[in-house]
Amino acid sequence: MRGSLALAVVFLAPLLKACQPATKPPSPPAAPVHDIAYSTLDSRQQALFFTYPSVSATNGSVYGTNPLNLSRRVEFAGGIQALELAAEKATNLHTVTAVAAIHGSEPRAASEDQFNNEVVWDKDAAAQIRNLRHWSEHIALLHPGQYGYQENRDGNPFLGLVDLFDENPANPCSRAGSFTSDSGHSSATTRLKMGISVTPMTTSSMQRGMATLGALCHSNRLGLLFVA
Repeated sequence: MRGSLALAVVFLAPLLKACQPATKPPSPPAAPVHDIAYSTLDSRQQALFFTYPSVSATNGSVYGTNPLNLSRRVEFAGGIQALELAAEKATNLHTVTAVAAIHGSEPRAASEDQFNNEVVWDKDAAAQIRNLRHWSEHIALLHPGQYGYQENRDGNPFLGLVDLFDENPANPCSRAGSFTSDSGHSSATTRLKMGISVTPMTTSSMQRGMATLGALCHSNRLGLLFVA
């Protein structure tokens, strides 16, 4: 009896295995990010890059490499694309009219002075962004003299854009301020959760410089910025 049962198991095992659904093989690891090519910037990113001090259409591709380092290039390109998708597309407004400064990984600077773009906002930007769905007021304790709004991507107040505006603008037709794409600022958890590898810059400070990518890749919203 036992012998017959064992023999049946031997013959049935291959059949049972064949009936099991095929498992999908794991995806190969993503190729390391070597750089952000100037040619991959969309027309909106390029137009704003030309407003950056000392940059023009004739020297943009060169200036993008020097003096801007990889961390600052990531912050600009990823940040502007996030702004396009989360704010400008939703409001049908070019919310930013110029870029004044780009801050990436700056180890000696305070958290609030890293990983952000200083910009000149359109005069209607704050009112338009304030009314966007899922956005809420941002408590700007680290930014005296400013107020702002945060995106709350996927219902999470620590993911998404934070847009800051000067309370008393010198020019009534525009308003200075800044934005960052991670409301946790220099939170290592958010910035490194995608495990992005950078070659040849692989120091921990440069990995933190990939801040913009954490929130963007979380929702697969980053498309054509990177070349391997």
